[in-house]
Amino acid sequence: METANNMKKSRLGTKILVVDDEQRMIHFIRMNLDLEGFSVHEAYDGKDALDQIRKVLPDLVILDVMMPKMDGFETLAVLRENSNVPVIMLTARGEEDDRVRGLELGADDYLGKPFEPKELLLRVKNILNNFGSAKVWVPTRSSEFATILRHEKLVQASLLLGFIAMFIVLGLDVQYMLDKLPLLVVTIPLVLVISFCATALACLLGLIAALSRLSNSPIYYVPAKLYVSLFQGIPLIVLLFILYFGLPHLNPVLLLTPIQAGIIGLALSNGAFLTEVFRSSVLSVPELSLIHICRCRRAI
Repeated sequence: METANNMKKSRLGTKILVVDDEQRMIHFIRMNLDLEGFSVHEAYDGKDALDQIRKVLPDLVILDVMMPKMDGFETLAVLRENSNVPVIMLTARGEEDDRVRGLELGADDYLGKPFEPKELLLRVKNILNNFGSAKVWVPTRSSEFATILRHEKLVQASLLLGFIAMFIVLGLDVQYMLDKLPLLVVTIPLVLVISFCATALACLLGLIAALSRLSNSPIYYVPAKLYVSLFQGIPLIVLLFILYFGLPHLNPVLLLTPIQAGIIGLALSNGAFLTEVFRSSVLSVPELSLIHICRCRRAI
């Protein structure tokens, strides 16, 4: 007796959402689940169920197939794009195709009407024992990948349309561009050299600035913070314009070649962003983060 009471107490925080358009069926399921100590929530159609899942974050969903507005299959398909909460499909139809379709969409179990309360409780307990605690409403990997692919296709289509529009508006000669293609190929090694030099210099600047920002001394901390704030806020094209066209007006000695201006501009801009990357990496190590916090408290 005590064991049964303890099991009921352990289920008090377990939330189950029952989704059915028949109020009598919901009442019947609720009555049996209440006796076992579960917290039962109700929804009468698919749209209401999705709203309830976002708000309640249930540990289990008992989902009827035949419902108005959104049937159980449509609801399950949308649910599986956003949550991995376990689902038991509930239907009066006993066709094998319906069971297969529900399982293919991501249902964890299937129960046909009519059913015995004991069978329902056993299936609920088995599902909860296998899945454990409540599932949060977060985009699943498949949903994220699908979103990324959709955005990628939109970007590709936009770029293609942009190039076509550019050719039409500017009246560019395709043959002329093909004739200049060898010149572009020749410049590839130069671009690689500039990129390599700028990346190496940016990593060096970012590492120095990151260590300076972790320092307790204002002599190191303040200049590093100013560097990050300044160069993260300046667009790269503006920075290159200042280096190549602006510096010679201040002093002719500061005249830079295009390659020099490109390397310095890329290094300064990327180094400012790499500073935060390196600093976050250091602070993500528990031991180093604790040492840094202790030093800051001592300085205060």
